[in-house]
Amino acid sequence: MMHRSVIMAFVILFVTACSDYTEELPGGYYFASEATDNQVIVRQGWRAGDPYISCNVEAYDADNRYIVAMQRVSMSCFWGDDNSLSAFAGQKLFWIIDSKKHQFYGPYSEQREFESKRLEYGVSASLEQ
Repeated sequence: MMHRSVIMAFVILFVTACSDYTEELPGGYYFASEATDNQVIVRQGWRAGDPYISCNVEAYDADNRYIVAMQRVSMSCFWGDDNSLSAFAGQKLFWIIDSKKHQFYGPYSEQREFESKRLEYGVSASLEQ
């Protein structure tokens, strides 16, 4: 277990230092992109076991509190083994992160359900183009 934590800590440090692209988001979260198929949303100081949106984040937006994201689940992620979503490989999933409470809502497999929750929580950020 300790070995895995050390490896994940190295990956985090490597990604934050060497990412092709990063963008700061509210609450200490950030979007990190290593390639078009290796994009995640993670909180700064992330450790193995902490929640994050794994590969591949294809769209996201944020207001001053909430982050919304659309992920197409990929099992070949630079960030390591997040097999918890393997049943959804290749599918779109939608997420809402409350960056003040550090609470993740989702995954929602239906955009209609995601939009309903987004409105229920009063989230102004949107994935609409």
